[in-house]
Amino acid sequence: MSKEKEKGIEELYSYLIKNKDEISKEEYEELKKDFKNTLLKAYSEKSISKRFFEEYFQKIKELEEEGGIKKKRTEEKEIKYCPKCGAVNEKDSIFCAKCGYEFKKELKKEQPSSKKSWFLVIGFIAIVCAAGVFGEHFFRSEGETESSTYITSTQQPLSTTKSASYCFYDFELETISYVGDINARHDYKFCIATIKVINNSDIPIHTNPYNWVLESNGITYNHHYATYSDKINFQSVDINKGGTFTFQIVYEVPESMRYGTIRYIAYISPKMIRKDLF
Repeated sequence: MSKEKEKGIEELYSYLIKNKDEISKEEYEELKKDFKNTLLKAYSEKSISKRFFEEYFQKIKELEEEGGIKKKRTEEKEIKYCPKCGAVNEKDSIFCAKCGYEFKKELKKEQPSSKKSWFLVIGFIAIVCAAGVFGEHFFRSEGETESSTYITSTQQPLSTTKSASYCFYDFELETISYVGDINARHDYKFCIATIKVINNSDIPIHTNPYNWVLESNGITYNHHYATYSDKINFQSVDINKGGTFTFQIVYEVPESMRYGTIRYIAYISPKMIRKDLF
């Protein structure tokens, strides 16, 4: 049991490190928080060893300290020095806190060049608009219609964009009382979700069970460690564009549950569309 839980946590940490430079700062911080909570919960439930817990707790601590250093460096940049007395002031200060120097004077010096830039931009826009009016008049005089021009030029790119952001998936649910030598708790049963994914998007889909939840009657169920049993068809892979893959995840649910739906909750995800794939 300990090894299976540890394997799942290792995969979550690998996913965190692999995607740290590909996701937003807010998503990265949220993912670190989720990983830390998962680690603490697993240790409190005694489903991972003390050695494993200490190793990965140190790793997540180092990531948090690294984030703190970056934040400090960013904050250090949000200051400015008074050109008169050299005192340190906040970036948005209007007057120097020490000598009262007015920082607005620096902005006033820059205004002439700023106005000049705006005149250039406005002049450029006027030229483009004039060229557009002339071009429209020219093409109409040649006997072409507006519809034939716009339909040809816009429909294909829109279609390409949509297909690049869609991922098709489907699932089947089966309930049993045990998986191998692992029994469900009293008044509970195991729900095995067989999931098939056809990825048409540019964003990889990961089979990591932490990314897939079962929802029923307003309750969200996370995967059970029985997912890692050799009786279950599970493998941790990235499904890239053009890939098709089928895998299974196990959830422990109440005996009374009669229906449910599978949802993909990764931080970076294409539009997931359920389609009849079985």
